[in-house]
Amino acid sequence: MRLIWRWIRFAWESIPRTPRRGGGISVWLFNWWQQRFTGPGKVMLVVWITLGLVEMIPGASAATIPLVLFSVAYFVTWLLTLVSPGLEASWIFPHAIRQGEVFVLRITVRNVGRRRIRDAGAWLFWEEKWMRPIGEPRSVDALEPGESAQIEVPVLAYSRGPCKLRGPVVYRVDPLGIMRSRRRVDSAVIPVIRPRSNSVQEFPFLSEGGSGMEFARLLHPTHGRSSEFIGIREYRSGDEFRDIHHKAWARAGKPITREYGKEKGQGAIMIVETGCASFLERSVVENMLCWSIGIAKWLFDRGALGRFFIDSHEISIEGHGDVLDVIEDALARIPRPLWWAWQSPEPWEPEARPMGPVFAIGCSRSRAESWLGGNGLLGMDALIAKRVLILPEELSGWHQRRDPSSRMLYLSQSGAPK
Repeated sequence: MRLIWRWIRFAWESIPRTPRRGGGISVWLFNWWQQRFTGPGKVMLVVWITLGLVEMIPGASAATIPLVLFSVAYFVTWLLTLVSPGLEASWIFPHAIRQGEVFVLRITVRNVGRRRIRDAGAWLFWEEKWMRPIGEPRSVDALEPGESAQIEVPVLAYSRGPCKLRGPVVYRVDPLGIMRSRRRVDSAVIPVIRPRSNSVQEFPFLSEGGSGMEFARLLHPTHGRSSEFIGIREYRSGDEFRDIHHKAWARAGKPITREYGKEKGQGAIMIVETGCASFLERSVVENMLCWSIGIAKWLFDRGALGRFFIDSHEISIEGHGDVLDVIEDALARIPRPLWWAWQSPEPWEPEARPMGPVFAIGCSRSRAESWLGGNGLLGMDALIAKRVLILPEELSGWHQRRDPSSRMLYLSQSGAPK
């Protein structure tokens, strides 16, 4: 039952909510309904339409007076909200937004007109599926000419990937509280919502078996360390005590360690394989990206991450101040898999033979098991030493298991690598 529900949810989330060609009458009606009417106004509009239908029934004269009163109220509020409000707004989007998080977006609203504006506010009326504002639109009691106010909007980051947001809508509510006079502020941004990150505490699979000897050597604290001093940073678990910077610790009030570079070309090569054939494999791509972030962080914290690939494209991590930030941003920009179509990416083909051991993570069962059996190895596939294959829990009946040679780890969606 859980597997069927996951399929239905994946198919639903794959449906694009944003029109490809700017939308039509349906999008215009949706925006008009969302932006023009307040909560009570929407209820009154439904009642008004119902009264109109009842009035069409022969002998139903009791609906005439309420229908006239509602019609007059809507006509008056429509006249009061014809002119756009004299409001401006500015906003600053947070840098790192993670899928599933609720963050607070602060919008500064300013009265640029010459009159006092009552019930002025700003909100995010979006038809996109990437983010969802939580709650009802908020406003301030009044804004004097030249006065500004800050409005906090709680937003749920619903879906991963880059999303273009056209800007907030500033509005003024009419005295009856039925309709809004609104205007969209032209300040579009394109934030990137990052995937969730699964925490990896231990990963002994990487150093097990004959293929794990090279990884075990990389995970030694002193491996590949050069004499090049990069700077100082906050202490992480696994750092050597001799590198602790005591003076910086005393100034910052928390453990600070010296950071040294590693020899060029040293470190493990990690490959994230997004290729998948079946509908079932496409449904676990998002979870595979979550584990990719957790494993990449685990390797980086131990100084064992040398190069990073997404299929055939190498993500340059050398010389960047925040390597994990670069990796998360690259993983977030991977196109979301669709249930009706998925373009198979190019296989991993580096320009030169890698100097370190190669580790891959993916969700294509056919490709992984063909590699494990040594059948049909193409190009650089023969150089991959270890693989993690993400599978749905319902198909496996277990959280994780290894093949006898400890070369491949089968991991369910709810399991953790060990």
